[in-house]
Amino acid sequence: MSDKINNVHDKFFRASMGHQSVAIDFIQHHFPKKISQALNTNSLKLLQQSFIKKDLQEHFSDLVFSCKLADKPAYLTLLIEHQSSPDKMMAFRIHQYLFGLLSNYRKQHPNKLLPAVYSLVFYHGETTPYPYSLSLQSCFDDPLNIMSEVLYQDIALVDINQLPDEVLKKQEWIGPVTSALHIHSSVAPCLQYSHALAL
Repeated sequence: MSDKINNVHDKFFRASMGHQSVAIDFIQHHFPKKISQALNTNSLKLLQQSFIKKDLQEHFSDLVFSCKLADKPAYLTLLIEHQSSPDKMMAFRIHQYLFGLLSNYRKQHPNKLLPAVYSLVFYHGETTPYPYSLSLQSCFDDPLNIMSEVLYQDIALVDINQLPDEVLKKQEWIGPVTSALHIHSSVAPCLQYSHALAL
């Protein structure tokens, strides 16, 4: 019975949001002010395509709007939760969905930067308020808080071309390996250039 009720709610909500005036009203009341104030309402368009993958279909259906925010292309997504019981891994599922949408965009526009995407979950389960954290970091068993660096800071990178020789000499084992890689990367372009001259 609950699945039938959720299905009726889903259809009613989707049909309502298909009217631009209703969608704009929802966005203005429930989305962050910086989004609703920057939204070009004339550009708001409900896409017919769904970005829900099979492993998420039992949890959500989606409404995806293309629009312009501050004159830049963007997407606003509404994920309608089907389950009546809250999900501890909600934040992870949302990020799965967002990266799926962005991967699709990347395939269609390989030379463009990714657009901004904002997602909001429409929850109408019985348990209220929602009992679980909606932070992605809370989905990890992470006593050292490593994921706060991975998720919210720049990606860690070692540029071997920027490592001074004196620093490498102090690294007993990895130093020689890194030096060899540095030499190889420096020599390879020279060899390619010499080969081109010979031709």
